[in-house]
Amino acid sequence: MQTSRTKTKAVNILNYPSFSLCSPVGVSNIEWVRGSATIVRVLNRDDIALDSIEGYIVSGYLLLTGSTGLLGRYLIRDLLLAGRRVAVLARPSRKETAGQRIEAIMQMWESELGRTLPRPICLEGDICSEQLGLDRASRDWVAEYCSTMLHSAASLTFYDDGTGEPYRSNVEGTQNMLELCRITGIRDLHYVSTAYVCGLRQ
Repeated sequence: MQTSRTKTKAVNILNYPSFSLCSPVGVSNIEWVRGSATIVRVLNRDDIALDSIEGYIVSGYLLLTGSTGLLGRYLIRDLLLAGRRVAVLARPSRKETAGQRIEAIMQMWESELGRTLPRPICLEGDICSEQLGLDRASRDWVAEYCSTMLHSAASLTFYDDGTGEPYRSNVEGTQNMLELCRITGIRDLHYVSTAYVCGLRQ
């Protein structure tokens, strides 16, 4: 199992060889691979369902947690620009679905970069739930198509706030992530940590 314990090492996965068939194909286009031939299937952004890819062989996806966080939104951008196939775990907010939150981030980057970006596969879940809160269909998809996990989700609360944080996210959430990797067969793990694991400076 490969691990990365610092931000620098986690970001260095962007230097890994990119997939030759994963060039950006537009805002609403998803590039699939069937055998040795490449086809482009155009889908509505809100119509990307797990059963849409049944029968296709897709190059290994990287599953990213913490995708809506400060660091995660930069990782989405850089991974997609590097040609990586990306799936993201996101939870809904009070006003937006998980997909809407990711779409807002994508539109922000497109506005800033002045170019379109391919969309990641969005899986609704929560690191604080067992198996990251993924339903059976989502877990089966991860098992079949994801080969790498980049765990960037964390609570930035440094003291117990009465809700169980930061222990719930940073310890139990990491345990849930590791369990998902175990049951889905993901062996390439990159973990984003911080200097705060060293404790308080006295």
